[in-house]
Amino acid sequence: MDESTTPFVARAREREKLDRLLTKAVAGNLQVAMVTGEAGAGKSSLIEAFLDEAVAKHPELAEAWGQCNSRTGSGDAYLPFRDVLTELTTPPEPAAPAEGAPAPRPDPVAAAAAAAKARKRHTRQILRVGAEALLDVAPDLIGVFVPGGALLGKFMGKVARGAAEKTGALEKIDTETTTAQKAAAPDLTAPTLDEGKIQQQYTAFLRAACARQPIVIILDDLQWADAPSINLLFHLVRELKDSRLMIVGAYRENDVSLGRDDERHPLEPALNEIKRYFGDVWLNLDRSSEEERREMLNALADSEPNTFDAAFRDALFVKTAGHPLFTLELLRDLQERGDIYKDGEAKWTPREGIDWGELPARIEGVVGERIARLDEPLREVLNVAAVEGSTFHAQTIGRVLNQPERQMLKDLSRELDKRHRLIVEMGEVKAGRAILSRFQFANTMLQQYLYEQLGTGERRLWHGDIGDAMEALLGARADDFASELAHHFDRAGQDEKAVHYFARVGERALQVAALAPARNAFSRALEHMREADLSNVGELSRESLQCKLAEVCQRSGALAEAVELLEVCLASARSGNPKLASAALATLSRVRLQQGRYQDALAASAEAVSLAEAARDPASMAVALRRLGQSQWQNGDAPTGRATLQRALDIYQTVDDRRGAASALGELGAAAFGEGDLATAGRAFAEAVKLFQTLGERQSAAVYLGNLGVVAEESGDLVTARQHYTAALATLRELGAKKDIAIAEINLGDVRAREQDVAGALGSYRAALALAMEIGAPATGLAALRGLAWVRLQQRHPEVAAEYLGPVMNHPATNADVRRAAEPVLVGVRAALGETACAEGLERGARADLDKVMSEALASAEQTNA
Repeated sequence: MDESTTPFVARAREREKLDRLLTKAVAGNLQVAMVTGEAGAGKSSLIEAFLDEAVAKHPELAEAWGQCNSRTGSGDAYLPFRDVLTELTTPPEPAAPAEGAPAPRPDPVAAAAAAAKARKRHTRQILRVGAEALLDVAPDLIGVFVPGGALLGKFMGKVARGAAEKTGALEKIDTETTTAQKAAAPDLTAPTLDEGKIQQQYTAFLRAACARQPIVIILDDLQWADAPSINLLFHLVRELKDSRLMIVGAYRENDVSLGRDDERHPLEPALNEIKRYFGDVWLNLDRSSEEERREMLNALADSEPNTFDAAFRDALFVKTAGHPLFTLELLRDLQERGDIYKDGEAKWTPREGIDWGELPARIEGVVGERIARLDEPLREVLNVAAVEGSTFHAQTIGRVLNQPERQMLKDLSRELDKRHRLIVEMGEVKAGRAILSRFQFANTMLQQYLYEQLGTGERRLWHGDIGDAMEALLGARADDFASELAHHFDRAGQDEKAVHYFARVGERALQVAALAPARNAFSRALEHMREADLSNVGELSRESLQCKLAEVCQRSGALAEAVELLEVCLASARSGNPKLASAALATLSRVRLQQGRYQDALAASAEAVSLAEAARDPASMAVALRRLGQSQWQNGDAPTGRATLQRALDIYQTVDDRRGAASALGELGAAAFGEGDLATAGRAFAEAVKLFQTLGERQSAAVYLGNLGVVAEESGDLVTARQHYTAALATLRELGAKKDIAIAEINLGDVRAREQDVAGALGSYRAALALAMEIGAPATGLAALRGLAWVRLQQRHPEVAAEYLGPVMNHPATNADVRRAAEPVLVGVRAALGETACAEGLERGARADLDKVMSEALASAEQTNA
């Protein structure tokens, strides 16, 4: 018996629901569907059947699969979305059949896999422009989410290369190989993407791609998804409501209900929000009625001609309760036992007197019997494959078992796939010079059963052998598979290699601001170092890992833990590694600034400069000087701070670090603006805009263009200010950068207010307040509230303006710039109300709940604007 697409007539209700949702998505309304069920319930098979029908009905439809991983689990940041982006933007690798392979016989399982490959080839062909969209609106994801070399070198034409040059992505692509080959200690000052920027650019890419054609994204095994992926999923379903996109998720409900790490599963809140936004979009395959389960059983039994009567079907149902995988495996077991056979008309026929009591009562028993019938060499192949994971590679297994590649491909393709149907071939993937043939178990229960049958010592040895084999095959590209290698060497107890790959996993996670996975990876690396009493692994020291982990803690707000780690690191590094000590002190300075301990920040950054001088390292010196300049400025010595920031800028320019130079220019401009030196601030911001544009960092360029608008506004040039704000807003809206959009709207509102355009100012402040409330940014909301207070004053409602100004002047989230901008409004309110009435209004506003004040202000603004 073979599984085929035919049995899914038994899932007609589910397929019809998916089809209805897809019709809405193709029409331009984002749809979400969630398929749930235990292992073997048929989640992936249902989705495959739906996609086959969907592509036939909508030839322009593209699909992309993202697979979460049970091995690396929550530690591999953005794994399913990296898969999706790669499928939508890079070309397929040609897959050649093994030499001497037999002509394929009709096999619906293989046919389903082939159909999936064909659909993916179709997806890649029709999404050639998808890569151009990525280059245009999401260049920072290149080299992080998708390999730049594959994107441009094999696929893109002159148009895409032009887009890459325009956005600065070409530089990332051309330098990708060089960067990947660096083996130095981690760069503690390397720039990273924050989670918000990743969400914005990924959203912008999908919005652009869906404008060209409808897309279905499948996210499988979401119970193993990492937290950043879950956050990105929720962001997409909120932001792409008018896109031709359908997202289909699949997960095991029981696994989610059990939680993760003794806490609530991170998927649960996202699922609750999806239900709130989209209603009942669940397809629960575990809750089928007996009638539906019997229908499924009959469909599976009837996938090939047969003479099965009602008694046979009833006995089969009693044994399996209609569970799809159990039914399919038991039919195959009956076939291998000879209890069903093909008669003269090629119909499957049951033999007389089948003893149903002798058959296994659980699916694990059926699986065990099927495995037991294999020859010992094939069982050994499957044992090693099970240790590699539910997806594995022929070349890895061949190296571990010391078998020639040709023989291994024959065993896998002919015997275990075509004959025994225990695995499915999934094509080939190129990793550097290696071409890896990918296979996966026909179902996860097979892999789990085999793995659990191995002894603890066997597993440990196989994990080590697999890790060694992967390293040998991948060569310089081994770090691209760091999550898998960290898993294998961790299970193998090979501490040095586990440290190396956990550190790489942490660095990759930190690069995309996935702070929880980064923290876990660096912590695991340090655990291996402590357990094995290692002080160094290659060029990686225990102190450098402590410093990296401290950076993660600093960025995630665990400031006390960051200080503790940095002090431990500095106790060793001060005397023996001045470069690392300087970097640690620079991070400590940032922590102290966050804590409001400005004198301590000044002391730490000053020592960082001294140690950078001792290390004679220009890059370390530039970072240390930036931190020192910021600390001097925060301590009230703006002239000295500006001079120090200028020194940092000079070094960045000398070593041709354009990103560092752009950041230093921005800080220098802000310091100059704070002193009232508008000319210097304008020059610094203008240079920062040019550099960020060259680097392809459109969001940063737009932010500093907005700062240029502020300088023009303060200089009285309202026409130029409006031009800068409008241009910045256009870019920020395209990227979906909501916080920066809100700030730009406030700036534009201020220009309109100066021009006495009350209606225009009201529209800008209202839009800013709505965005600030949506994203939970109280400081930005207070700035918008200050603008609305001015509007209310102009509309001759000074008492309302006073209540708005109450929180603006008193709330702890308000910064000095907002209070200063509110002073002229406050003067006007006092003049209109008198001192006593103004004070009473301010007090009422200050006592009120901020969210309530902002909600009422927004409702009033919307009513007025209408």
